[in-house]
Amino acid sequence: KSGQDTTIIGIMYAVAPDGTGIFYTQYRGSIIDSIAVKEVFLFIKNLHVKVAGFCADRGFCCKEDMDILREMNVDFVLMVTSKADGFTKAKNQLRDTIKNNIDKWIEGTEIFGDKVQIQLFKTDEKKSFLHVFYELNCKL
Repeated sequence: KSGQDTTIIGIMYAVAPDGTGIFYTQYRGSIIDSIAVKEVFLFIKNLHVKVAGFCADRGFCCKEDMDILREMNVDFVLMVTSKADGFTKAKNQLRDTIKNNIDKWIEGTEIFGDKVQIQLFKTDEKKSFLHVFYELNCKL
């Protein structure tokens, strides 16, 4: 995205449990993700569609987005960035306990993992579950 002379757009889409598309929305890349999240969830609420959950990339990992999702009572899975205060704490806490630990092995893979419930941002009132994974041949 940085340093490119291109128009950036963001796309959010909703799917039914069977994978059938329900709707999508497209927005300018310059709009703040939390504004787009709020607009999409208000739109969904007006359709009277029950949302089972929200899954997003690390661009949505901010306290504002998490607060909106919690306010709307939506379960969510977000990729976490290192800017989240709890990320480094959780990584350091779990690093030595998951690495090559057979009890933490995800069968059929070269990945080990565990979760911790932690305050992700310093100003969070609630704790979130954070999953940390270690892959053989990669640094944690």
